[in-house]
Amino acid sequence: MNVLRSKGLTDETFLAAHTIGWQELLPAIETMTPARAATLCGVPETLIEEAAIAYGAGPSLLWLGQGVQRQPKGGNAFRAIAALVAFTGNLGKAGAGFCYMNGTGSRGIDMTILTVPSLARNGTGSISHMDLAATLEDPARANAFVNWNNNPAASSPDQRRLRRALERDDLFHVAIDLFHTDTTAYADIVLPAASFLEFNDLVLRYFDLTVSAQVKAADPPGSALPNQEIFRRLARVMGYDDPELFETDEALIARLLAETPYRGSFADLARVGTVALFEQPRIQFADLVFSTPSGRIELASQRAEE
Repeated sequence: MNVLRSKGLTDETFLAAHTIGWQELLPAIETMTPARAATLCGVPETLIEEAAIAYGAGPSLLWLGQGVQRQPKGGNAFRAIAALVAFTGNLGKAGAGFCYMNGTGSRGIDMTILTVPSLARNGTGSISHMDLAATLEDPARANAFVNWNNNPAASSPDQRRLRRALERDDLFHVAIDLFHTDTTAYADIVLPAASFLEFNDLVLRYFDLTVSAQVKAADPPGSALPNQEIFRRLARVMGYDDPELFETDEALIARLLAETPYRGSFADLARVGTVALFEQPRIQFADLVFSTPSGRIELASQRAEE
């Protein structure tokens, strides 16, 4: 951003119309010269300047990915990098925008089809991974832990505290996994899961707007089962009778696929493998309206501070 400002490549009209708080970043930007950045991070000044000019010339898509935030100061790194989009006005036009991961909504799918929140008669809660250790160590908050598609003993924050919590004798821990992991080592019961090659499913990639058929190639070995069949069986033996808990994979896949722009069946999709769902590239935030209290990009945010 220092280079962009010095080369006249910032879009102050966009900043004024569509952001809040950009002036608050200016003192930090002005002190972060390419020379200082080169000393701090070991990237040559010339490469910093070339990257800034190439990005600022635009239109440019900023792809944040999943790795940047996985460090102690990752949140602030994300905030700084994402500010590039605002300072250059790289939104609301073809070839521009920014991407972390594409979710199911970008394909038109409403995930309540799968989660059916109405079945939780007393409402649902959620726990951040940041709070997982504190939750699991407290018997008043957690008596049981069911874990699947995840290895928190290797990937969640506050590792020592989390592992001590998983050692609680009075925490009933069920792990569903394909392999023996750091987390299954703490489990009371391990249920063997099927791999992705052993059941049909839809694949909605993080990094594009396609849908793919995951086609079963073999039966699960031994007593392994797909997660969804494990949950159907658990629901049955626990005495639940809500029909949504027993919907077949075939029915779920058909309903999810019908939510997307693709008009074929799963069998049709399986024959071609992957389809692009939109003929033309989508323009991100085409209306330049943002889901913040102000309706603008909030580079400074009282809500975030609180």
